[in-house]
Amino acid sequence: NGPVFRNMGIGGKFIHEKAGIFNTVTLNGTYAYHLKFSKTQALSFGLYAGVVDNQIAFAGASEQTELDPVIVENTNYRGILFDAGFGLLYRFQNLNAGIVVQHLLESKVNNREDKDDIIYSLKRHYKFHVSYSYDITHNFSVEPIIILSKTKISPLFYEAAAIVKYNRLFWLGATYRAGNCIGLSLGATFNRFLLSYSYELSNSGILGHSGGSHEITFGMLIGKLNTVKYQPSIFRTQGEQPYYKWNE
Repeated sequence: NGPVFRNMGIGGKFIHEKAGIFNTVTLNGTYAYHLKFSKTQALSFGLYAGVVDNQIAFAGASEQTELDPVIVENTNYRGILFDAGFGLLYRFQNLNAGIVVQHLLESKVNNREDKDDIIYSLKRHYKFHVSYSYDITHNFSVEPIIILSKTKISPLFYEAAAIVKYNRLFWLGATYRAGNCIGLSLGATFNRFLLSYSYELSNSGILGHSGGSHEITFGMLIGKLNTVKYQPSIFRTQGEQPYYKWNE
């Protein structure tokens, strides 16, 4: 993704996920619009739309699921769905608050033989987050974050995190998620490059039966470095003013 004009941006996203009998390919286009109300307030709007290609290899299911009529009648299944969602982000000085709605259309995949028989659907997801960046000293800052998630068929899910930053170049974070899941992360930016590492561990669910999960992220800023001065970015350099100053 990247800026098109001073207050707009476009991008694209490609995801390939494979887990057990599920193989999913997602292709989305994204659009963002940023509106500044004053020196201290701004509102950002984001929209994505695209397709989801979901393949289910029923032949690879375990013997314990042979009584499931969908698995018995289908060796493999493939459905292509249209998907869309949007998000809003409000910024006031160092305060950020936003809401995201995923799978807005709740697209469904029906049985080939019986169109009234729904094999699966993309249930709508709601996410709300709020964060505040506080400068401890000239070099150190801390940013607590709270995220709430909800779907129609699941209870409220929450997670809390805190990120300590040094000179806006290095950071160390800790996370707690519902279900006794804890995580640690650290990262740094080098000019136009980003590198971070995260580790999560839990005593329940899949993580409870493993040594935890490891994630390494590498990012690169394409284009001119001075283009990030119009909107908040992880690639901000040391010495720049807070948002309500440098967004002028």
